[in-house]
Amino acid sequence: MANEITEITMIYVFNSRADIDEEAITEVLPEGGEIMETLAKRLIEKGEARGEARGEAKLLMRLITKKFPELDYKYYEKIKNLDLQQIEALSMALFDIKDSKDLEEYL
Repeated sequence: MANEITEITMIYVFNSRADIDEEAITEVLPEGGEIMETLAKRLIEKGEARGEARGEAKLLMRLITKKFPELDYKYYEKIKNLDLQQIEALSMALFDIKDSKDLEEYL
């Protein structure tokens, strides 16, 4: 139980404070410990998910630019803020979207 509380606390601190990095955490937690391993796995998974969403968003923006070359920049800003599920849904619907009004419904 104590390990779980420590792990949750460290994840919270790491995610909420930009000034705390991996080095600072390794000073607090023993190297190779279960908590550090679990924390590292969660952070890797979170980073991979972010990277995947960013990559899909970039691809989606290129496809939208190809389909709607005169599209207002505000749409691209909205796409950047979509989560992975929303990006995937919009990607699948892109073939059915006829104009910016249709696109707006997905954003």
